[in-house]
Amino acid sequence: MSGEDEQPRRRSWDLDQYHSWAEKPAAPDPFARRDGNDDEAALAAFYDDKRIRARYRDDGSLLLLALKTALLSVVTLGLYRFWMVTRLRRYFASAIRIDGDPFEYTGTGLEKLLGFLLAMVVLAVYLGLVNLGLTFIGLSFFQGNPVALNASLVALVPFWFWAAYRARRYMLSRLRWRGIRFGVEPGAWGYMLRSIGWSILTVVTAGLALPYQHFRQAQYMTDRTWFGDQKFRQDGSWLGLMVWWAWIYVTALVFALLTWGMVIEADYDPGFTQAAVSIMSSLWIMVASFVVFGYQIASFRYLWDNRRLGDSALGNDVSVVRVFALTVGGYIATSLSTLIAAAIVGAAVAGAWIVLGGPSLEALLSSPENPVNPATLGVGAANWPLVAIVVLGFLVVSAFAYAFTQSMLVQPVLRRKIEAMQIENPNALRDVAQRSHDQATEAGGFADALGVDVGAAF
Repeated sequence: MSGEDEQPRRRSWDLDQYHSWAEKPAAPDPFARRDGNDDEAALAAFYDDKRIRARYRDDGSLLLLALKTALLSVVTLGLYRFWMVTRLRRYFASAIRIDGDPFEYTGTGLEKLLGFLLAMVVLAVYLGLVNLGLTFIGLSFFQGNPVALNASLVALVPFWFWAAYRARRYMLSRLRWRGIRFGVEPGAWGYMLRSIGWSILTVVTAGLALPYQHFRQAQYMTDRTWFGDQKFRQDGSWLGLMVWWAWIYVTALVFALLTWGMVIEADYDPGFTQAAVSIMSSLWIMVASFVVFGYQIASFRYLWDNRRLGDSALGNDVSVVRVFALTVGGYIATSLSTLIAAAIVGAAVAGAWIVLGGPSLEALLSSPENPVNPATLGVGAANWPLVAIVVLGFLVVSAFAYAFTQSMLVQPVLRRKIEAMQIENPNALRDVAQRSHDQATEAGGFADALGVDVGAAF
């Protein structure tokens, strides 16, 4: 057992173990830590509250941090992205505060890099064995056989579920509040097997069982999540999610009936029928997209509103309309900012192209051959730096787009979700004790390799 694990059990409110109250200045925020010399009085004032809300307080440096780390990822050909993700998680965690105390993320970029390399080796061996088996039945991925390609992708589905659980376990094991660790019990294999069964049910029912799958997956993870020695519990029912999801089928039925009525009215005219089906299908896709977005927010609210931590009840009253407005505004602001950045970077690339003697725009447009091939554009081996400059310009614009997305879209939505969270009966958390450290050595590497997004797990 490590020295850290041998420490005595500490209560989550015993803040003298971690910092001095006397050194903290008074804050105007009514939910911030009370200033004063009487610690017990401050604790009583806090824990006598029947309900408290989380707060999101950042220092406004997210755009610069995201841009700097994204550009470092470009310069290092993607190697720095593990540190980029870690630094952003640390930033977001430190901005989330309860009673004035921020969360703390203790993960490292090196952990993620090593986990990713391990995952790539394991996945390479796994896919090699899968394709070896396919070769025995006459299918080969390396010969471009589409059946073999699809079979290889399907073979990764179980790993996708397994990686999602493992990534959540790693991230929560590196998250603390007032020095008390979060954690998740081992259970990736059980989550994977259950998720496969629930996914098959969803496919067989044409998506009707999706709320059931969503709720069971959330319940499986939540019921194995801990804060110190206090356990989370997911209450509620999957029917609470079906209330919103059912609108997908209701709107599909309404649009189908409207289209059928229009076709009958036009006496089954072939040209009109084709146009009506095309237009009404496009309109339904737009409506269904909003319903899906609303379902994501409504399910987030419902699940949090039916969670408990020990004897404390958690809640969330986030508004679907407000999050939708923030999302639309964020996309618009991100797009406009990215266009401006693209114009500036594009001008710089064009200037470098001209200075280095690249072919003119007229030569590019008049090339009768494949315009992607530099040999047909008069770009000889000596001018390959020109191509590198164009590629670098594209990557720089991508870095700007990523930074704008984090600061103008991700953070406003996260802020709204966090500040809608509340804790009822916080007094029940007064005696939370420390839990043992979870190594989680894989560090979410499989999730990185498979592109599984669990960035909002905490």
